[in-house]
Amino acid sequence: MNDIKVMDSGNGYDLESAAPALVRYKAETEGSCGGDGSPEIAAAAGYGSRRLYQETAYAEDEWIEPVWGRTQADADRARYLNDKIAAGGLGSLTSEEQTQWLSGLLGCLNYDDLNRIETDTRWLSQTLHAYGYGLAGLEHKMDWCMTDLPMISAMERIRTNVQHLIDIYHGQSAQLPAALSSPGWQEINDVERILYEMRDMIDRMAESFLYCGAAACGQAAGL
Repeated sequence: MNDIKVMDSGNGYDLESAAPALVRYKAETEGSCGGDGSPEIAAAAGYGSRRLYQETAYAEDEWIEPVWGRTQADADRARYLNDKIAAGGLGSLTSEEQTQWLSGLLGCLNYDDLNRIETDTRWLSQTLHAYGYGLAGLEHKMDWCMTDLPMISAMERIRTNVQHLIDIYHGQSAQLPAALSSPGWQEINDVERILYEMRDMIDRMAESFLYCGAAACGQAAGL
């Protein structure tokens, strides 16, 4: 589990990467607006493939279910498909493999994953602040797109934001990685599991609140 490297299709960032370096293709984009008002991007990769995807901007109060079930097999599959493309181009994949590659792989850290982690981190920060925990105003980026390459500083900011949530609220069963400069699938699983468990803990805390008039010391009541 070494450095994050750009997958040559623009599909995501390899989570189980090692030398040699991967082949990179230049991607050109053209933007238009979809019928629902969301931006629509057409991406053409260097080997001639073309597909449309919706670039999603998430709302501040949105929660996206975390993904933390990645396995070594997922990383191995991503590496296999990437190596196959590097050797023979996208056309060397079977139709099933092309569909799998272009639909997003669990073994890769792609822009959807980054947007989900950032959005959920912001949701937790805002929710905890509303309950009196910590200060609002953490820096978040919720508009990652396919052409973005996260710098080490951005990955460290994401890690620091999650650490802040732990510090102001409570640790979880998963351990936050000491660094995210070259994360593997287990490290990304741990980050997302922390977010998942923290949301669950906050929900259970809210369900236990006693409102004014609901209970009193020594009170006896029949249901």
